[in-house]
Amino acid sequence: MNGKDDCEALMSELLDFAEKMLVEYGEFHPFGGYVQRTGAIVHVGVDMQDPGATSQEEADLLFARMKDHDPAASAFGVVTHVSISDDDHGVRDVVKVFLEHDRGYCADVFLPYEIGADKVSFVDVFAQQGDRVFFVIKH
Repeated sequence: MNGKDDCEALMSELLDFAEKMLVEYGEFHPFGGYVQRTGAIVHVGVDMQDPGATSQEEADLLFARMKDHDPAASAFGVVTHVSISDDDHGVRDVVKVFLEHDRGYCADVFLPYEIGADKVSFVDVFAQQGDRVFFVIKH
């Protein structure tokens, strides 16, 4: 597999948890995971000491903790719940997945969603180039 394939496999597993949380609770706290060189996926979360922390503060803490990663990690994913606004739909809730691989692949994937009785449907999914966080390119 290449970097994008590894990241897509990681995203698929992480989205399973996000969908479960959305169906059960209508939201979720930021969480993430990484792929070890063996192919195993490790899930990561943060235990916030401050119950009044914002979602952005939780995400910042998660990124900071994941930077002290397992040296055997080849890819990272961080999932957050955000709102976006556009002319066609107004403000929408979106699952945002940041993905980064040590082979250079890096993307932000945005998954607007609708929650049904027991299922989440992602609609109008889009992605953009992400800014590297975990695997800094050294010159």
